[in-house]
Parts: sequence; structure tokens; C-alpha cells
Amino acid sequence: MGRHGQRGCCTPVQPCVQWLVLASGGRHLVNPACFDVPDWQAIESPLVVTGRRGNEPTDLKAITGLVHPWAGGQVVMLVGESGTEIAVKSWYRDTGEGQIHATYTGDASEVPANGTWRLWVTDHTCGIFTAEPGYLDCWSLSF
Repeated sequence: MGRHGQRGCCTPVQPCVQWLVLASGGRHLVNPACFDVPDWQAIESPLVVTGRRGNEPTDLKAITGLVHPWAGGQVVMLVGESGTEIAVKSWYRDTGEGQIHATYTGDASEVPANGTWRLWVTDHTCGIFTAEPGYLDCWSLSF
């Protein structure tokens, strides 16, 4: 079992990473909470942004820490307070790389900056086999 009784998050094999949580309103905001991603289901992880003016930049960066036996089968979307969806990571065929710690850049210039942003992770692992569920270890936004 992982932290808070969740399987997958922070196990002896995959230790917890200690993330510095910065006050909302800065240039880099982190949600360090771990969320299990069940087979063929979706999870939503929120991040509240305050103290920013206008819309987001054309080069908003979403940084993800995603662990899954078939990480390519995970589809990741960023959703602004207004409901606007920004594609972060699309599905791709992989060979079982196991994890993705990457920075994705998206155009959020039409989306109000302040509000609750949500990272959606949907498991689209091929249905012909069963894989161990994965988890979102953390994620952040950089302006």
C-alpha cells in the first residue's frame, strides 16, 4: 500500500518524492498529491491558481510525473476553470517504459488564469491484456 492507503503511490520500490509546495500566485504551482489511475478509468487532480491577471500565456507548461507499466496508453488533458481543454499528452504505442516525467507546453492564451485547473489522466491501455494500475505521482504548472 502507498501513502494514505493507496496502492501504487509511494511504495518501498517507488519512494515518495518530497515536493516543495509554493504559495498560489507564484510562477510555479505544484500539486504533490498522488492519485492512482485505475485500469480503463480516469482521474482528476485539481490545482488552484490565484493572484494572476488576465489569461494564461501561449506557452503554459504542465509538468507531469506519471508512472504506469504502459505509460503510452495514458491520455492527459489540462482543463481550465472555464472548461477549456488543452491536450497535454496523447496516446501512443510504447514498449513498457514505465514512467513519464516530462514537461508539455500548451497554448492557454484564451483561458482565464485564475481558478481551479484540473489535470485529467485517462487510462487507455489496450483491452487485450490487464496491466497493473498506474498513478499520477505529482504535477505542476509553470507560467
